[in-house]
Amino acid sequence: MQKAQLTELYKGMSKHFGGQVKTAQALSVSQSSVADWCRGETHMRPITAAKAQKQSEGQFLATDLCPELKEVFEILEI
Repeated sequence: MQKAQLTELYKGMSKHFGGQVKTAQALSVSQSSVADWCRGETHMRPITAAKAQKQSEGQFLATDLCPELKEVFEILEI
């Protein structure tokens, strides 16, 4: 997934949860972390991506939210 696509995915996830503050609360991260994701400055850690998948009831997949997690699963053939 390209950076622009990932950024749009983060923005969609933030909208799903009701904004950056509510997203941060749902995922136990800071609002500034969510803002950084939405600006494309950083991306989610694997554990946060897993929380997002669970909290969104699978609407947002951890492997989409965290490129490294997807790569790990491919290496391990999971």
